[in-house]
Amino acid sequence: MNVHNTSLVLLLLAPACGGGKDSDTSIPNDTDTGSGTGIGVSEIDVPVESFYPEGVAIDAATDTLYVGSAAIGSLWKASLADGVVTELVASFATGGVFTGMKVQDGTLWACSNPSDVSTTASSLVKINPSDGAIEESYDLAVGTFCNDLIFTEDGTAYVTDSFGGLIFRLAPGASALERWFDDPAFAPAPGTYGFIYESAATVNDKVGGGSAAADVVR
Repeated sequence: MNVHNTSLVLLLLAPACGGGKDSDTSIPNDTDTGSGTGIGVSEIDVPVESFYPEGVAIDAATDTLYVGSAAIGSLWKASLADGVVTELVASFATGGVFTGMKVQDGTLWACSNPSDVSTTASSLVKINPSDGAIEESYDLAVGTFCNDLIFTEDGTAYVTDSFGGLIFRLAPGASALERWFDDPAFAPAPGTYGFIYESAATVNDKVGGGSAAADVVR
């Protein structure tokens, strides 16, 4: 399946079969899974020029794909069943752009970053997938860049800050994010980037000093 306009191409790949003991392709609990109607289209057009996609999430329970734009700050959703595309959050409605995002219990969560992080905090936001309303917002700190997030089995959210090399945590029922991981090895920026969740360990990809690496954070 392709999702495209003049500047946007996304590929949805089925997990490979077979392999050794480390080839488990099951989706961890940071993404909803379910029994939707299935993918019925081979491509999806987003009717926006110079979209520059940044952040994609799929709700397998409803066969819905979400994608944000780093260029114009909007967030769109597309039906994987029939290809219908709609704007969920208008351009710069949150004052910045969306980066990493995940679907958790039928709700979309995303990193939102302001145009000027030196004066305004980036945040983790909870978005209503029906009307795009921002239902909850949790600030990291001024000078941070919320890049990616995951959820673990107990519903705890972990968020990377690429500028400070930090990881923040939002426990279920908490009213604010807490600084959970702080290690000089991830600084200076760019530090913490994306997440992969596997067996209660967070694999944190980082880029620093011109090289890429992966570290396990438990």
